[in-house]
Amino acid sequence: MKDDMAELIPSYLQHTNMLMVVVTDFEGKYIYVNPYFQEKFRFIAQNFINLDARVSAVHFNDILMLEQAVADCVSNSPTPAKVRMRKPSPDGNWYWTNWEFSVLHDHASKPLGIMAIGQDITETERLRQAQKEIAEKNHQLLIQNEALKEIAWLESHQMRRPLANILGLIDLIIDDFRVEYLNHLKTVAQELDKVIHQVVKKANNSDTSL
Repeated sequence: MKDDMAELIPSYLQHTNMLMVVVTDFEGKYIYVNPYFQEKFRFIAQNFINLDARVSAVHFNDILMLEQAVADCVSNSPTPAKVRMRKPSPDGNWYWTNWEFSVLHDHASKPLGIMAIGQDITETERLRQAQKEIAEKNHQLLIQNEALKEIAWLESHQMRRPLANILGLIDLIIDDFRVEYLNHLKTVAQELDKVIHQVVKKANNSDTSL
């Protein structure tokens, strides 16, 4: 079978150090893997031939996408089916990979199996995720900045008036004690308390964890 594959698969795909190339039968078992794939996943198996591709080298949550891609390429042949899926890495994490699936035919146009050509996009995916995290943090910073502006406005405008009234009433009480001054003092103190509650509520609604 390997000799047959050598005739059917272009030489550059067999010897590339950038693309993973595998062929499975229609039951999902490997019948060919190129050296780059074998070396990259040697920690899983020394020989992939006859191993189930869905079990041996695919993230569990991506198996349905893999099966759908295979079904699509069979039903829509010769249009390749594309899928992104995770494959295990030696450090216990996962490679992110892009794949194209197509039906491989022999010289008599008889379908032999599914040929899949994959590329490791882990670094690109990590960069994309990092950029997404940065964008989310920047968005959060903008929200927090707006909240801080509102808090600053409440403190500089809404709190100063009742505070100034309180200080003025205290001066009046010191100079000439009257009960009505105490009533006014209580009223403006309550106003100040409301403003403080607004500030605290605004601060609590602003997520400050980055």
